[in-house]
Amino acid sequence: LAAAAGRRMKFDLSTQFVAPPRTTAAAPLAQAWAVGQLLSVTVVERVDANTLRLAINGQNLVAHTALELPPGGQFTARVTAGGAQLQLTLLPTPSAESPASVVVSSLGRSLPQQAPLTEVIPSLLAPLQAPLKGTPLPPAVTVKLEALAASLPTLSQLAQPAGLARGIAATGTQLEARLAQVVALSSPNIEASRNTPGIPVTDLKWQLLALRETVSSVLQQVSEEAAPRDAVKAPASPLAPLPNTAATAPPLDLEAPAQPNRAFSSTQNLAAPAPAIAGDLTPETRAESLSQPNLPKLLDDINAGLARITTHQLNTASAAQNQQIFGYFEIPVRTPQGTDSVALEVQSEGHQHNAAGETALRIALEVPIEGLGTLRAHLALTGNRIACTTWSDTPQLRDLIAAHLRDLDAALTARGFEIAPSVMRKIDAPEPLRVGPAHLIDTQA
Repeated sequence: LAAAAGRRMKFDLSTQFVAPPRTTAAAPLAQAWAVGQLLSVTVVERVDANTLRLAINGQNLVAHTALELPPGGQFTARVTAGGAQLQLTLLPTPSAESPASVVVSSLGRSLPQQAPLTEVIPSLLAPLQAPLKGTPLPPAVTVKLEALAASLPTLSQLAQPAGLARGIAATGTQLEARLAQVVALSSPNIEASRNTPGIPVTDLKWQLLALRETVSSVLQQVSEEAAPRDAVKAPASPLAPLPNTAATAPPLDLEAPAQPNRAFSSTQNLAAPAPAIAGDLTPETRAESLSQPNLPKLLDDINAGLARITTHQLNTASAAQNQQIFGYFEIPVRTPQGTDSVALEVQSEGHQHNAAGETALRIALEVPIEGLGTLRAHLALTGNRIACTTWSDTPQLRDLIAAHLRDLDAALTARGFEIAPSVMRKIDAPEPLRVGPAHLIDTQA
């Protein structure tokens, strides 16, 4: 039928009756169909090569057409010409979802959605500031959240170059590179391993991964506790595969210093005991924890943060493949009222270079100023030449910025920069993902 869509058929009303006695009332009714009206059509049988017997809106009619329509086929037609010689046009039939569309739809529903860290981090740390309704979080989860809160820098710490460098390094975008460095520099020699850089336990992505592992373990154990007691596990088959060590091995002690790589015997018992996280829950609260929304909501926030950081990493990697510089960093900060976030974006201006071959960079930042609003700045930097544009949506902060523009120029000159006089004009926030919730992977690409 889909192949016949858009094709036309004509009806000879003088031969519309299919069985005696003939009924003359059908002809006026068919002729009354308005042009553009939609009709339900069922193929009754093929009379000859150019004739079909159809049932249309309860009427039996004979259609003259060369279309190959199978008996029993059902479709929709539109009246394109009226009068004594009706003309109908088949409409396309809705096609079933293609395998590709099913995959895209499934990915869209199952992949985690990223969210700005300025929303994720306060949501994660909210249980530390306000008591949760229902069952409180297990101590193992609370400890991880407290460690996350304690690792966040303050705005005054980021105001110093060394503090800003540490803040950028801890945003999670460099985690895999830093872990690769740990592995590459590890040595079986104990003396040499003392100089090996430690696992970056204060890295934001590392902390979120560790927190997700803890929350997932608690939820799994609570689920097992709530399972029927009489459920008997079948004995393992002699040919059964080795247990999944990722699921059975105890979690890493994330606060411990890095240890040198060590070899393990293949005969070692891989079925390690389950993590002792279940002890954090009393028997009375285990079943309750399964139904209360605190831990699943926490897990959603963790996944949103990890997806956000990974999105920044993918954008950076994509730019590097095009031989461009791009980096977007969200640095959560501690404030007297809770937490906020500093945004920093660095990107190269195409292939622009100065006479010395130095790359032209554009730096955009957004800094929350407690009680005053948000400061935005764009820096155009090539070598030691710099131009600065500033802005704030808050009138009070704009007045403060305008009063100190000359001080900014003097400070940059003192640092050895060749400056263009700093100006203040409206600029947008440095946020390439501000359009709203987005999936980690663009399923439409």
